[in-house]
Amino acid sequence: MSAPGRQFNDAVTRFWTLAAPIYDLPFLQRWVYLPVQDEVVAALRAHGARRIADIACGTGIMATRIQADLNPDE
Repeated sequence: MSAPGRQFNDAVTRFWTLAAPIYDLPFLQRWVYLPVQDEVVAALRAHGARRIADIACGTGIMATRIQADLNPDE
């Protein structure tokens, strides 16, 4: 890996080392992520989406929300 690539990788690693412990905190989820999740759920609903792929997209909170909002009986 080139030096700039390694520096970027190291910076990302340092960031997530600090951010990971607070990622799932309720206030952060509510203030930062909930508005975006609302938009995603609305777009999926408007398009009649029946399936999604959540591949390495975080902790699964969004996938759980989509399932609960769009397929509550499953």
